[in-house]
Amino acid sequence: MNLQMISSKTFRNLLFCMLGLFLFFNFLALLVLYYRYSPELGPHYGAVYRLAANIKDSILVQSLFIALLFFFLTAVGAAAICIVYSHRIAGPLFKTKQYAAELATDLESGPIRFRKKDIIHDLAGTMNAIADYCRARKERIMADLTEMEKEIRGIGSDQKDALKIKALHQNLQQLDARILEEMKRIK
Repeated sequence: MNLQMISSKTFRNLLFCMLGLFLFFNFLALLVLYYRYSPELGPHYGAVYRLAANIKDSILVQSLFIALLFFFLTAVGAAAICIVYSHRIAGPLFKTKQYAAELATDLESGPIRFRKKDIIHDLAGTMNAIADYCRARKERIMADLTEMEKEIRGIGSDQKDALKIKALHQNLQQLDARILEEMKRIK
């Protein structure tokens, strides 16, 4: 089962559930109307005739009541489904925003993780990959700066050999170019 997105089966199941509820409430309406307006025929038909005169208004009221009940239950169900799925999307987005702010101040923060039922798990993987990439770049830049510092100290100690100083100078220029290239890639 793929946890990265809402599957098409989910919506199909919801559609069948709504259709089932629609049919159930229509059947319920038929049953209520049948039992309410099907009197036993007695020795005279006067009671049936009086019932038939008022049945039109009564059926309308009962049908409206059942339809409103069905609409209310459907609206509550749809709202609940919307709330659940919006939380499964908004939660990871909020957590991603917090993680990005944390990465901006501290690259050494741990990986981001989402809840099991959240929908966009691939976003966590992408954010973790970005964080790992930034950490690796920071390590390369720090290593180049350390090497540059070592080379600069070497220049100060070897002032007598001009050839060695020229080689150290070229090495420093190459290190500077690599650091500048890394900085351009970061921006």
